[in-house]
Amino acid sequence: MHNRVAYGWLRYGTDGYGNYNLMDDANVPSLLAMPYLGYCSYDDPKYLRTRQFVLSEDNPYYYKGRYAAGVGSPHTPPGYVWHIGQPEQFTREWFGWANSLVGQFILQWLESHPMDSQR
Repeated sequence: MHNRVAYGWLRYGTDGYGNYNLMDDANVPSLLAMPYLGYCSYDDPKYLRTRQFVLSEDNPYYYKGRYAAGVGSPHTPPGYVWHIGQPEQFTREWFGWANSLVGQFILQWLESHPMDSQR
């Protein structure tokens, strides 16, 4: 937990005593997923400042490598953009949570793009 002022950012976690954790985790819920979850809009200034931090090397779980750059996690090996280290090297063969998010996206997209039943 950090005890420094982070003006205009949203915090990943707090202990209720003024200390907070400056990081994000590559999962949902997360700071990057807040607009997706309906917590704020994609153009909210505080979200944009938070996003800038999360996708920077100031985030202790942001990794850049030969194959990818992005947010990792304290739950996977260092250097992995969740949950992949190299295209052929990953921490799980099956990851139901991510798969269900793709399914949710498809359902939401179909609801917002109704098909013409007369075709």
